[in-house]
Amino acid sequence: MLKLAFVALVLLFFGSVADIPVMFLAVRGMLPLGYILVVGFLADIIPDFFWYWLGQKIGLERFEKLPLFKQKPERLEAVGDALDSYGAYILFGSKFVYLFGIPAQIVAGAHHFPLKRAAVANALGSIGWLALLYVLARTFASVTIIKTYVHNAELTFTLFVVTALVMYGLVSWFYNSMVARSVKEHKENR
Repeated sequence: MLKLAFVALVLLFFGSVADIPVMFLAVRGMLPLGYILVVGFLADIIPDFFWYWLGQKIGLERFEKLPLFKQKPERLEAVGDALDSYGAYILFGSKFVYLFGIPAQIVAGAHHFPLKRAAVANALGSIGWLALLYVLARTFASVTIIKTYVHNAELTFTLFVVTALVMYGLVSWFYNSMVARSVKEHKENR
């Protein structure tokens, strides 16, 4: 029981990054999978509500004072337009792009993005993230070639983490290129 409470705290404190090794251990049977799915889901979305609330408290007026937006005020308008057009996609995708989740939640709160849409997008993003990790962990835990040639679970885990990070990087690159393209299109439409 103490081990499961510790796992829950690790997931809550470290967020999506901790999902990677915990999901691998759950698929290997070292942790209860159902517990990890529920706690991982809750630990991924509960902090989102805090960051969204913080964004509402910060407000757009304080964002306007940041050097990034103070020097070029049209950036803040472009962010607002991107949220209006692609807000749910941005919040969904922020679950797959490391270090993008917290700023996305804060900006969504500051721009008063609808809370219900944010909650649905975050929940679907968390489910997608956990499903991706489950599939990757299942794949690496059941590949017979790896089982035949590699009897050491550490190597299998390393391969799993590397693949997860590569997938994370590819999704980040793809997602960032989509956001950059939409900002460029927004500028061209002016």
